[in-house]
Amino acid sequence: MSNSSSQSRAPSLSFRLATAADLAIICQAAGHPENAPFITPWSDERYQAALTNPDEALWVVEARAEIAGFILLAGLTSPHRSIELRRLVMIHK
Repeated sequence: MSNSSSQSRAPSLSFRLATAADLAIICQAAGHPENAPFITPWSDERYQAALTNPDEALWVVEARAEIAGFILLAGLTSPHRSIELRRLVMIHK
């Protein structure tokens, strides 16, 4: 008997810190018509700044070795020890 559940499973996801090379697809995903209504607009420069801001972390979500989305966390240097999930954008729904 074959195990069809393994064939229909969603791909596993991996996460890594974003780099400048990822910014074009991150900005494209944020501005996509399916995502834009749910995200406060940012300029490309603002996403660039998130790469080096010690209070923020911009992560890439990958599936099957391709960028599937991104996560933006904020508050990393907060004295209140609380982290904000500022954005979670997935490219493929």
